[in-house]
Amino acid sequence: MNNMHFQRRFPPLEIIEGMSMIRVGIVGATGFVAEELVRILMQHPAAQVVELVSSSQKGKRLDEIFPSFKGFSSLTLSDYDETRLASKCDVVFLALPHGKSAPMAEGLLSKGLKVVDLSADFRYQSQTLYESTYGVTHCCPGLLPHAVYGLSEIYEDRVAKANLVANPGCYTT
Repeated sequence: MNNMHFQRRFPPLEIIEGMSMIRVGIVGATGFVAEELVRILMQHPAAQVVELVSSSQKGKRLDEIFPSFKGFSSLTLSDYDETRLASKCDVVFLALPHGKSAPMAEGLLSKGLKVVDLSADFRYQSQTLYESTYGVTHCCPGLLPHAVYGLSEIYEDRVAKANLVANPGCYTT
């Protein structure tokens, strides 16, 4: 992949008055979804990826896992630590398999972070519907009614105010 793909399309944040950087953490940082998320966020003028979490690749640099990031990110992948994420991030994206995000979301929310879940753990507000659809018991059913379905074309105002956003996943709009 050509590194030119990463050239920022926006001016440096320093010259965009009135904006402040949103500090972003990504848990599950070595999967395909996270790779694309990092690529998008690196080009956003108000986002700064500050934490990458991977239990399987901790200690490695992002560009060791994804060579196309060479020269664009020197971040090192680390182990999951809610306290560290809470001290360094404003928002955390959970790019984990279904069933793995919910307990982490609960802990991160309790530390005052905003959470965007990229799995299916919060896509349904009904525990019954979630469990019948996915065939598993939801471990944090108390959070389901608080999750906002992240389809911004329909729920833009709710997404902007939400502490927990459920990413729509694969959809055709």
